[in-house]
Amino acid sequence: MGGWTGTGRVVTVALLAILPGAAADRAFADMTVFAGGIPTPPRTTLGAALGLSLQPVGVEFEYGSTPADRVAGKPALRTGLFNLLVGTPLRSDRRFQVYGSVGAGVYREGLAEHTRSDLAASGGGGIYLRLAGPFRLRLDYRLLALRGSALQRRVRRAYAGFNVAF
Repeated sequence: MGGWTGTGRVVTVALLAILPGAAADRAFADMTVFAGGIPTPPRTTLGAALGLSLQPVGVEFEYGSTPADRVAGKPALRTGLFNLLVGTPLRSDRRFQVYGSVGAGVYREGLAEHTRSDLAASGGGGIYLRLAGPFRLRLDYRLLALRGSALQRRVRRAYAGFNVAF
């Protein structure tokens, strides 16, 4: 019998964080379509996220795609991440909700003949700004850590998105 692994600890802590929220009387799903960028060199990122919120904890799957910049030697990057979100309670008298995020998943990076896929981790945060009814503006900032032999091992990404809760 082996010891308690790092992965086992992370999963246990995540489950313990989610379980109290599972009893919440208000759970809802949401979807975000976003556009943003990676600043060095400036490149556009497009993507979407689908989430489930159990207030104040939520989970989401996010897909993002950034094209290559061959002149600057920066690869195209596609990510698929599962994220755990922890935010301030969403109340009807507030126009915004602040959240933090940690996640993990996979990436695919490509530039000319160089193509790599491996694991990725992310951390960051953002804010939801209520527009009207179920519609919100989402502003997000993430730090991505790419494992393996990635050409760009640390990536900063910021985006604005249109979010709808259902």
